[in-house]
Amino acid sequence: AGDAASAAAAATRQAAELLPNMRQHAKTGSMSLSQHVAGADEIVGDVDEAKLAPVPDVADTGADGFPQLPAVASMLNDADATMKSISDQASSLAKRVAQAQQEKATKMAKQKAIFDQKLHAQEGANRAMVSMNNDIS
Repeated sequence: AGDAASAAAAATRQAAELLPNMRQHAKTGSMSLSQHVAGADEIVGDVDEAKLAPVPDVADTGADGFPQLPAVASMLNDADATMKSISDQASSLAKRVAQAQQEKATKMAKQKAIFDQKLHAQEGANRAMVSMNNDIS
C-alpha cells in the first residue's frame, strides 16, 4: 500500500509539471492529440489492474443498455404524498375553523336573544316611567 501511495504521489507531481506544458502546447497548436495522450500515459504509467477498484455495473439500464432516469411520476410520488397530506391537513383545519365559527355564531345568537329580552324589558320600564311622569305633570 505504501508503494502504491508513493507512486500515486509521484504521478500527481509529474502531472502537475506536465499539464501546464501540455496546455501551452495545445494553445499554440504545437502538440497533436496523440502526443497529448502519450503525455497522459507517461503520467499514469503502468497501472496494476488488480489493484484498481472494480467499476460497478450501470444501474437502471434500458433495453438499449444505456442508463435510464426514473419516470417523472415516480419522482413526484413523494411530492404528491406530501401535497396530499398538506391538503388533508388544510381541509381538516378549515372544517375545525368552520365548526368554531358556527359555535361562536350560535353562542352570540343566544346572548343576543338574552340582551334583546333585557332591552325590551328595560324599554317597557322606561315607557312606563315616561307615562307616569306625564300623568304627574
